Amino acid sequence: MSSSGRTGNQVYLFIQLSVYLSIYLSIYLSIYLSIYLSIYLSIYLSIYLSIYLSIYLSIYLSIYLSIYLSIYLSIYLSIYLSCIPRPIFPH
Repeated sequence: MSSSGRTGNQVYLFIQLSVYLSIYLSIYLSIYLSIYLSIYLSIYLSIYLSIYLSIYLSIYLSIYLSIYLSIYLSIYLSIYLSCIPRPIFPH
């Protein structure tokens, strides 16, 4: 009788410890992972996005502005130069 009582107490203590450990670990891991992931992701995303956006925007803007300005300036200058009155030279 006493041996079965001990094993019953041991099983109860094991279940109690496993429940406490699971609750403690879930709370600890949720807090730790939320803090760690928020800090890590904020730093990583800020660095990654700044590098990516700087490279992307520099390439995109250089190509876009060169094409846009060349087309715009050619049209504008052709219209502007065609509207300037030319001097009439006598033959």
